Amino acid sequence: MKTYKVEIKLTEEQIKIVENTSNVCRFLYNEMIATNQLIYDMSRLIGSEKYFMDSKKFDKYVNNVLSNYSIMTWIKTANGKSRKQTMVYCERAFKRFFKK
Repeated sequence: MKTYKVEIKLTEEQIKIVENTSNVCRFLYNEMIATNQLIYDMSRLIGSEKYFMDSKKFDKYVNNVLSNYSIMTWIKTANGKSRKQTMVYCERAFKRFFKK
């Protein structure tokens, strides 16, 4: 098996796009964790069934509520597929956490 070491030289514009996308994904991951922690704590306080906001529901929340605030419009500048994949990874991490 052969391996090749490759270096990618990005332009300044591409570097900005990559940085912006990673910042948006980091923010969404942390926001999804915070939102689900809040939901979990509230459901424990009122003694109701545990509710979890999965990636599809959180994506709707981001598109319809969060990104409509004037200070949060930068969320839509990132690629939609990378945002969605971040939410899927966060959902998977939450489910593994509560399984074990």
